[in-house]
Amino acid sequence: MKGLIIREPWIDLILDGQKTWELRTQSTSIRGQIALIRKGSRQIDGIAMLVDVLPPLDPSDLEDSFNFHRIPLDRRGAIIEAGWLTPWVLLDAYRFSTPVPFTRPSGPVSWVDLDFESARAAQSAHRPNASPEASPRLSDQRPAVACHQARDISFEAPTPSSARAPQISPALEAKLAFAAEQLGFAVKPRSGQTKMLQFSTGFRHGTLYVFVDRMPKSDPKYRLFLPPDLDGRVAEIVAALPGVERFRNGRSGDFAFRHSAFRVFGGFDGQEPQAYGWMIPSTDGEVPFSRILEAIKAL
Repeated sequence: MKGLIIREPWIDLILDGQKTWELRTQSTSIRGQIALIRKGSRQIDGIAMLVDVLPPLDPSDLEDSFNFHRIPLDRRGAIIEAGWLTPWVLLDAYRFSTPVPFTRPSGPVSWVDLDFESARAAQSAHRPNASPEASPRLSDQRPAVACHQARDISFEAPTPSSARAPQISPALEAKLAFAAEQLGFAVKPRSGQTKMLQFSTGFRHGTLYVFVDRMPKSDPKYRLFLPPDLDGRVAEIVAALPGVERFRNGRSGDFAFRHSAFRVFGGFDGQEPQAYGWMIPSTDGEVPFSRILEAIKAL
């Protein structure tokens, strides 16, 4: 999970739901759930969804869009001079009842890569999903930028710029890890561009493994893989989960997928071992994931 450092009083306006545009000097490709960090502190005050970045505003647009950015008149000259004119759209902001501490890197930074423990703590502090009526919508952010319509603004989620970039969101990754730990599964910390998240639990005949692909080729679904024997035991339960479907290997035509991460299954004979896959919806993706882990624990 990423954390964004924000100055006062802007962070409080965002967390109070009064400010949905965080003005910055440049764009960002980051989307999804982010932690909100108060500048000068070592604590996460809340979270929000970074859903879009709009084109830079013309200075004249600042007055028309005050309800979104909340920059008072006496500060707009400094904002224009510094070039803080690119709106980052933040929705569904939520303030934690108790701030979550984290280890802040040294030096001037805007984004912080939260360590696993901090991301997990922030995720566990998050409220249940609010109803759509209770939160601002992305479409509500459009009227103030009507002057930019001719620029063909796209409000769709961006396609990752690099084939190597992980497509599973940090927010979903944190949710899966938290759900797994709640059910007694060990989570192997990832590093760099590791392609698989590994979850494991002890069993009377050994260790059972579940893998989630951090680079799914289909969106908005992510891929989950089970060892062949385990897959056979829970396949009927998994197939009955809403929105879950079999992953089909485009090369072999079956449901199996080979990967070096599966060597933990044992019996490696020179050919990469295989696991059987499922496609799971990313929206509320931790729910079917938890059901699958519960079925495995019940074996």
